Amino acid sequence: MSWTVEIIRGFFVAFGALQTITNFIYLSRKKGLDLARNQHRELPDHTTRKQVRVKTICMFSFGILFWATGLFSYFTHSYYELSFIIVMGAYTLYAMIEALFYRYWRTFGTVIISVLLFLATLFGHV
Repeated sequence: MSWTVEIIRGFFVAFGALQTITNFIYLSRKKGLDLARNQHRELPDHTTRKQVRVKTICMFSFGILFWATGLFSYFTHSYYELSFIIVMGAYTLYAMIEALFYRYWRTFGTVIISVLLFLATLFGHV
């Protein structure tokens, strides 16, 4: 496998593990949503507690998807290009919807980063 594929696989495992573990902690602790608000600084200050909870659940879910995709690729010693593209595409779509919902400059920054990562995933195997 090429070094770009290895970087993509490593990113999926690391990002997925980080998002799964941290957001699980936020959802399971009494003051966890306050910690989640601090981590998800791309959200505007007027974001409600319910919106922070939804964001935390979404990031927990995407964490599982990223982590599972990356780990499965390592365990099978294969790069399943379509699964990586689908997961990264879904995350990019989520980031775009969030940016359109909040219309806040930091959420658009997240979209730019996710689009770049999607393109790297899409063309990384070449």
